Amino acid sequence: MRKSFRYPAPLLRRLTLLFIVFIFGTIASKAVAADEDTCKTIKLGDPQGPGNFTEEVCVPEDKCVPSYDEKAHCSKSQSVCNGHCENLLSACYAEPNIANKGVKSTVKAGGACKLFIGTGGQKKKIDGVLCTFTTTIAAGGSLGCHCECDQHIPVPITVSFAPLPEGAIYATANVEPDTTIEIQQPGYAVIATAEVVSTKRVNPGDHLDAKTLASVAFDNGTGIVIETLKRSSVSLDAVVGSTSLVARDHPQPLPVQNGSATLYVASDRPFVTPAITINNADKLPDTTQAVFLNSRGERVGTLSTFNGLQGKPDSNITIRTLDRTGAPLQQGKVEGGVLDCSPKASFDKPTYKAGERGRLLIQNHENYQKGIEMTRFGGSAKLTGEPIRLIPLSDVKGLPPEAPFHTTSLNFQALHAGEARVAVILPRILPPKPVENPGNDEGLKQADSIFQSWLRQVGE
Repeated sequence: MRKSFRYPAPLLRRLTLLFIVFIFGTIASKAVAADEDTCKTIKLGDPQGPGNFTEEVCVPEDKCVPSYDEKAHCSKSQSVCNGHCENLLSACYAEPNIANKGVKSTVKAGGACKLFIGTGGQKKKIDGVLCTFTTTIAAGGSLGCHCECDQHIPVPITVSFAPLPEGAIYATANVEPDTTIEIQQPGYAVIATAEVVSTKRVNPGDHLDAKTLASVAFDNGTGIVIETLKRSSVSLDAVVGSTSLVARDHPQPLPVQNGSATLYVASDRPFVTPAITINNADKLPDTTQAVFLNSRGERVGTLSTFNGLQGKPDSNITIRTLDRTGAPLQQGKVEGGVLDCSPKASFDKPTYKAGERGRLLIQNHENYQKGIEMTRFGGSAKLTGEPIRLIPLSDVKGLPPEAPFHTTSLNFQALHAGEARVAVILPRILPPKPVENPGNDEGLKQADSIFQSWLRQVGE
């Protein structure tokens, strides 16, 4: 299955600078005619105002600030200026404050996204954030926009997109442009060029080109984000999320949730398989989602999931690459030991009498949040505002269906003698993934809904 969207070639030629989709639409503006041969400065129509104007835009992370609001508002007219600039780049921005009256700007950061930045035909992908800009122009106020041609400054030049569904367990792969990615598990690849962003169903054995591959979201809830480098300068790397576990200048722990960890391991020397060594015991991958091949077809990277991991903050951990005999080729030490990110729930007693009151204890919130921040696409933003869900599995009463994230203790009453059983489900415990038949499981239905929504947005 392949979804794509294309723009007519004449329009692409004229909209080389900025083509960001505004969810709330654009605001009409009349353009002043200009001489295409001598276009240097264009005043884009009458000043806007008064009123409230809202746009949701994927912007660089450091631009989701009120001072960037008016620029985002003005960028809706970018194509008008660019049309008169022919093949030159241009920049649109709000007039200096002296020319704007009664303008108030607010912003609200949303989920993660990716966007292209570039000038002169060069481009690169960078991290962005979906930012909701609100521009309020008071009665009697005005906001004027200003555009200039031939601006040699970094500006977005194509459609922004989220390479993975928010909450996916992921790693970032920094690869050389001639790298080939061989798929080992089914999923959806996001192919991105300056003209087209599309999703493509991929299956084991498929080969993808790193130069046009933005990401792959696998059916098991994991994903990989591809970043291309001219040449890798790291001899061995192990990455969870966007964090290197073996960088000596920033020691990090290996985040493990319910005994599982997913990481990208890369080497400048070909290898057969990675291994996580905890206290001198090797653990091989349980699942490999993708392998990365150099220009000679040699394996130099893998995205893999390891299960059954156990360790403590003071555990001796190394990431190794092994040859066909199982002998180590390279290794890097994980200085931070193991970070146990697993949610913890227990009762104050092993069993209860009929009618006896007890307490449900919930622990490890801080480490759980750290693990989400390190391993999930989009991090842990707003996590603490989401509730813990509680599902009684035995006859108990007095427990609410939901509790605030930081809840550590809840009272209940056992209706029958024996063990009490309650499912404690922390928010985002399940990553987004396609689920064919979720049934009545709310967690699976939510995981499928988030994944399908992302898939539609990328493919539209």
